[in-house]
Amino acid sequence: MSDLYSKASLVMDPQLVDTGKVYSIKPEDRKGDFTFTRSSAATRVNASGNIEKETQNLLLQSNSFSTTWVMSDVTLASGQAGYDGTNDAWEVTRSTIAYSRLNQSVTQSGLVRHSVYAKAGTLDWVSVGPTGGAEGTWFNVSTGVQGEEGSLIIDSSIESVGNGWYRISVLVNSPSNQFFRIYPADVDGGDDSTTAGTIYIQDAQLEQGLVARDYIETTTTAVEGGITDNVPRLDYTDSSCPALLLEPQRTNLITQSEYFGDSYWVKTNVSITSNSAVSPSGITNAAKLTEDATNAQHKIYSGIITAVAGDRYTQSFFAKSAERNWVYLEHEAHPLAWFNLSNGTIGATYNNYNASASIQDYGNGWYRCIVSYDANDTTSRAYIGVTNADNTSTYLGDGSSGAYIWGAQVEAGSYATSYIPTYGSSVTRNFDYSIVESLGYSSTCTFYYEFNTTTGRESSSPFAEVGKDQSNKIWIKGASANNPRFEVQGNGIFIGSISPTNEVSGINKIAVQWSSGVGVVFSNGVKQSGTLTNSNTSANIDFIATKGQGTSHDSKQLLFFEEALSDADCITLTTI
Repeated sequence: MSDLYSKASLVMDPQLVDTGKVYSIKPEDRKGDFTFTRSSAATRVNASGNIEKETQNLLLQSNSFSTTWVMSDVTLASGQAGYDGTNDAWEVTRSTIAYSRLNQSVTQSGLVRHSVYAKAGTLDWVSVGPTGGAEGTWFNVSTGVQGEEGSLIIDSSIESVGNGWYRISVLVNSPSNQFFRIYPADVDGGDDSTTAGTIYIQDAQLEQGLVARDYIETTTTAVEGGITDNVPRLDYTDSSCPALLLEPQRTNLITQSEYFGDSYWVKTNVSITSNSAVSPSGITNAAKLTEDATNAQHKIYSGIITAVAGDRYTQSFFAKSAERNWVYLEHEAHPLAWFNLSNGTIGATYNNYNASASIQDYGNGWYRCIVSYDANDTTSRAYIGVTNADNTSTYLGDGSSGAYIWGAQVEAGSYATSYIPTYGSSVTRNFDYSIVESLGYSSTCTFYYEFNTTTGRESSSPFAEVGKDQSNKIWIKGASANNPRFEVQGNGIFIGSISPTNEVSGINKIAVQWSSGVGVVFSNGVKQSGTLTNSNTSANIDFIATKGQGTSHDSKQLLFFEEALSDADCITLTTI
């Protein structure tokens, strides 16, 4: 096998990526590096096993408070000892004028978290939020005690970080005031106080989501990090070795995928406690779904979801056992499937709406519960229930038992794709696409591709291409849920195809051997019958592309040889 690798002109084994780039191991002159595009943020399972999302700080000059921040009857002094051992903190001195504050005007919508590090000076109290009133909370940064909370605040938090410093934060849903404001005062609720004095602040952040994440420094622009636009996803879902995750465009039609306490989710004989457990993202932002003490169904359901009647949709959410081991999904109040959270198995299933169920293990007791179904109307709702047994929805609750939930999603398509977070509106993740061009490789060649199909694939969906140009190429497309089909196109016209019959759910290895315009297909160690013929396709090989446009798969390895390998070599190369 090592001899075969040495023969390859191009080796793409996804290990190293950068924004807009997937690096190949060969050739060393970088001619074989793939240009990558996806014009949206996305998520992946990282090397720690956590679902990694885009991170952000929407503020400008997040620790340069003398720049784009407006000082209303306060003065600033930089170079103060900070919470992190630096001298990057700021002393804020307020005057005797009421409503003395520091603020930045910033556009914000949906579920947003305001946070800043603060320490007492001659004043003990400070407020953070869009305002000092209904959309702000007061904190005593001398004692670490929360004070007056605004009526529109969803959650407030104060956390000691040592040396008298605290990180204070508030959560607001679609704030009416487009500000980030910091009020120092001598008393709780003292935005109208007239007592002069000082506090210390450092590192302000504004972000979407339920909790305050690691601080991101900004200067003249907001900063987004993690898996943002055009960042390839090295995904570790299935092993300790990464694969390049390539998916089609999908939209999460659920508008509040994590904040189940919002009125968007109607509660039926249950209560919701936000931030009750560590979610699959590795942070404490999962909710607990707790039953009441009635003999009834115990569930929540979403707001109206617009659908196309008869089209295939997939509903999913993440769940973990607490006192209850069973959860279930419904579509339009009709049961679809039950899931056992103690062992990760599927219980009873119903054929309502042609439903099919699956469950995926995400570690630490978390499972993704999935049901695909045919929509019966142009509008629908997603239902999530907790229960005490399989195939049971109505039972006598005890008022304290339940399960943890996180990450609800409804998407058009026959399978679940990677999680798409939403914080007040639906969100679209665009498709992944990588291509290397201007290769000028030999017309006699062998193309090898290893991929994982466990993420699902729609029929007739291209996921790899190689050829002279976009009119003369080999397409590798989806023939069914797991099986690929090889098609050859000449001068933009379909010429012929081969559909292997030995594909599996999981790792697949395929190769196309080209010589004199004739292609032979090898799949999982077997030479397939028939040939693909088109002299124009292999006049020269000038581009190779992999994509998620219409399909999902993990790209594990891609090789290109400027020779037609022997049948024996192709069988060796593709044997699982």
